[in-house]
Amino acid sequence: MRAYAMDLRAGSPSVPSGVQRRRETGETAPRQARDTRVPKLRPHLPTIRTLLAATPDVTLAELRDELRVTAALSTLWAAARSLGLTFKKVARATGQDRPDVRATRDAWRQETAPALDPNRAVLVDETGANTAMGRRYGYTPWGEPVVGAVPNGHYKSRTFTAALRADRVTATQVLDGPMAADRFREYVTTVLVPTLRPGAWWSWATSGATRRPGGRAAVEATGCELRFLPPYSPDWNPIELAFAKRKRGLRSDGYRAAPTLVNFLALARTAYRPEECAAYIPIAGTDNHLLRHHRLVTSDHR
Repeated sequence: MRAYAMDLRAGSPSVPSGVQRRRETGETAPRQARDTRVPKLRPHLPTIRTLLAATPDVTLAELRDELRVTAALSTLWAAARSLGLTFKKVARATGQDRPDVRATRDAWRQETAPALDPNRAVLVDETGANTAMGRRYGYTPWGEPVVGAVPNGHYKSRTFTAALRADRVTATQVLDGPMAADRFREYVTTVLVPTLRPGAWWSWATSGATRRPGGRAAVEATGCELRFLPPYSPDWNPIELAFAKRKRGLRSDGYRAAPTLVNFLALARTAYRPEECAAYIPIAGTDNHLLRHHRLVTSDHR
């Protein structure tokens, strides 16, 4: 029996103790491994929960100083995990705290949102990409950084605009430079409007370029209704998830020439499966509607 235990690298006492436990209690399932680091901080768990609730982005070293205890950082990490807490953070605009913005956002959710059909939605947005994008992290020996080579001061930037629907990405455009008012009007009239049908809800950003009358008139001429969503609401934009996937590809492949960068962005309309496009909606924090996101367009055209 002891030789068998050693072959399993379990230590000689483990198998006999397991046999004895089965004889005494009838238990045969393995017991859950215990984390011996948590008991040391068990009396402090209520205080840890209170401190982390008050300052969620506190570091473990700062938490240890607040508790005035002698413990390894891994012990503090295990204590936080035992409370069901994870270490992550999502930034949002401080402008959302303004009373007028909060009222506008609440009105959008309560009044406008229920009228929107996610299956008829088209979410339009723009993002930037350049030839200096690379992966931000890498594996290396402890104490040594990963060095990545990227262009310094001589990279090329492009503005990528697209529309996300429940089953595809469409109305894509790549521009050399920012999306100015005249370029926005041209994009709407030549790229976006041909995909819209009468009776649609249409909304975009509240920037100065999108408030120019030319683009609005072009959209309303198709029979679509334009409504601006609340300001300071980039967190209500699920197309950002689609952009993030495309940018991961840019960072991984490291496009260093403007023509290859443009070609990569232009292929975005074929890079997303229908079920993937539909999945971006609930992932972005919605429940039954696309209504909680910035720059929303709904259309009859599918």
